[in-house]
Formats: sequence, structure tokens, C-alpha cells
Amino acid sequence: MDRQFQYILIRRAAAWCGILLVGCAPLLAQDAEPLPPPAPPEPPHAIPEQGPRPFKGRPGPPPNPLTPQEHARLKEVIDKLPPDIRALLDRNRRRFQKMPEERREVLKNYAMEARERMQGELDRIVLENTSTLPEAERDRFRQRYIEERRSLEKSLREKMDQKRSSALPALLEKLRTEFGIAAAPSPTPESE
Repeated sequence: MDRQFQYILIRRAAAWCGILLVGCAPLLAQDAEPLPPPAPPEPPHAIPEQGPRPFKGRPGPPPNPLTPQEHARLKEVIDKLPPDIRALLDRNRRRFQKMPEERREVLKNYAMEARERMQGELDRIVLENTSTLPEAERDRFRQRYIEERRSLEKSLREKMDQKRSSALPALLEKLRTEFGIAAAPSPTPESE
């Protein structure tokens, strides 16, 4: 199954179910090209009638935006994910469903803005650097840039995590000294 289609299905299901894919989307879309920016919303009179929609106070789930075929393929994709990723998706879905509606909207808007920023940056870089290349070469450049950028971002995150973990003990010691807190005893292996 094509990775971009998997990613699209999971994103659509995430929007419907309220799943936060924080930390999972890069794993699922490692080979996928970035999605085009979302189309501007159509005016209300142009939206086809889909039957009655539940109003805010009415119990029950919102209408499913996935077709039955998309839903079946999404289920297949999710079933093929490693158990730890499935557990993460499920945990994030439950956390998201427990959040107040305002918080959910803030998170959705933040994710959408981040995607739009990344897509805009990618479009600008491709336009600035590949104006003389044929379309096929431009697409290869775009894909290669995405791969290299992911690799760079991953290595920067790892370096930052290492620096943070090495700096935290000194920070804790400084604060303990400043506040007069006795150092926590080091765990010692029990001898028998």
C-alpha cells in the first residue's frame, strides 16, 4: 500500500476520532511526500447535503467522513502498525477525547498551522532552487529535500536531548545548593 495514502487515511481518521498523532506521524509518513495545503472552505451553499448532522448537545459520534472503503483500508493500515505505535495512538485518542472542546480546537489549529508553515517553506525552497529543472527533476529534488530535512531534524533532536540530559544533573545540584536541599541518596545495588 502506498505510504502517502496510508498517511492520508490515518490523518482523516485522526480528524474524525480526535487522535493526536504527535510523535507517530513522522513514523507513518517517512516515505510520503508532504500533503498539499488544505483547500479553502467552500461557502455553505456549495456544500452538498449529507443528511441531518447531530447538533452540539446531541449524544452520539459525528458523521463519519471516511467512505467504507477508506475505513477498511485504514483499519488494515492500523492493524499492520507495531503494537507500541497502536498503543500510542489509542492512548492519545483517549486523552484527546477527554479534553475540553476548546483545547481540542487549539491543538487542531496548531497542527494545521505547523503543516501549512512546513508546506510553505518546502514550496518556497523548491521554487527558489529548481526553477530551471524539468518537472521530474523538481519532484526528485523535493523528495530528496524532505528526506534530508527529516534526517537533519532527527539528529538535531537527538543532540538536544543529549545536551539536556547531561545538563540536568548540574542544574539540579545548583538548585539543591541554592535551596538547601540535601542531595538525594544514590540508589545502591542490594548485596546478598
